[in-house]
Amino acid sequence: MVGNRWRMMERHEGSHTMRALMLFAFLLGTGLGPANPVFAQPYPSHPITLVVPYAAGGPADAIARIVAERMRVSLGQPLIIENTTGAGGSLGTGRVARAAGDGYTIMIGNWSTHVANGVLYSLPYDLQKDFEPISLLATELDLIVARKELPANTLGEFVTWLKANADKASAGTSGVGGPSHVAALLFQKEIGAHFPLVPYRGAGPAIQACSPDAST
Repeated sequence: MVGNRWRMMERHEGSHTMRALMLFAFLLGTGLGPANPVFAQPYPSHPITLVVPYAAGGPADAIARIVAERMRVSLGQPLIIENTTGAGGSLGTGRVARAAGDGYTIMIGNWSTHVANGVLYSLPYDLQKDFEPISLLATELDLIVARKELPANTLGEFVTWLKANADKASAGTSGVGGPSHVAALLFQKEIGAHFPLVPYRGAGPAIQACSPDAST
């Protein structure tokens, strides 16, 4: 299946010194920084906005909140999480692209926001010129999950059931063009069964919709 790498991104206009300070602060917060800091730190002097281009409750949101707490300790300033959702993460990415390149508006980016969206959408920003990666934060793999009451206990049984009941099945994804969407298309092609793919504003809402308490 399609994996995903989550990165912290910033507006490209920021200086190399600022990027070095942010990376140093993150490494220090995770216990990986040097014992004796060598940078003077006039930055940051006020809170930093960390844009998550997906809904709360998904992997991007979880990673952002863990990182934000560590960086708050290291930098001495809070990181304000801002969930700006829609269009496969491109709305949140555009929010950061329009911000000043001063290091006070950064984002969690991934394969979808900084690769696939450049192919899928006509974007009002340049993914290569307008952003600068700060650090690779995490790598994840996609999983196939279903409700417990589904009459299948193995992947083989699940594929057999899908082939016989494609008209009764649907799959939630974290957004059009995202890793889970691409993985679902690849899965359909491999097993020879097609069923509706339902895009949500992030993995969190998709998981909630598939829960036993969901009405749909």
